[in-house]
Amino acid sequence: DYGKQVARLALSLFDQSQGILHNWGDQERGLLKTAAILHNSGCYISHSSHHKHSYYLIRNGELLGYTEAQIEAIANLARYHRRSEPKKKHENYRRLTNKYYRQFVDEINPFLRIAVALDRRQIGAVQDVVITVDTKAKQFHLEIIPAQQNDPCTLELWSLEYKKEAFESQYQLVLVPYLQS
Repeated sequence: DYGKQVARLALSLFDQSQGILHNWGDQERGLLKTAAILHNSGCYISHSSHHKHSYYLIRNGELLGYTEAQIEAIANLARYHRRSEPKKKHENYRRLTNKYYRQFVDEINPFLRIAVALDRRQIGAVQDVVITVDTKAKQFHLEIIPAQQNDPCTLELWSLEYKKEAFESQYQLVLVPYLQS
């Protein structure tokens, strides 16, 4: 359920920002969905460095229906759902030899990071999100709609503050979150 919730939020961000922040299509949307569902799979090995374990499991799990380049992209998206952003010094990132998929991981991993932050308690506290991009002010407004009307989503907002740097760096927009009023 947790992976599905993260996928739902990541896809909502992807869909709402399509044509505004990115021009990726249905195929890439599917890769994001798969990465979101599997992003936490590394916890079955160990919580410590589970993002790296997720990369390993996805990379070596023989996912059917995907090319090697697509599997590498899915694994890298999962790898970068927490901690460090993609860096050329990381061996797994260097394995993204296809420039198309490297650009995809660079542009889309911030959506997965935000979605993970928005389900920090892993209870489905966020029902939905609505985005508005103010290009003049260079702001990305993120309206957070809680599942429970009186839930202030404090932990999700805290986590979002920690995870938003990757988004802001990638898109040169200030992420401005607020709860639905």
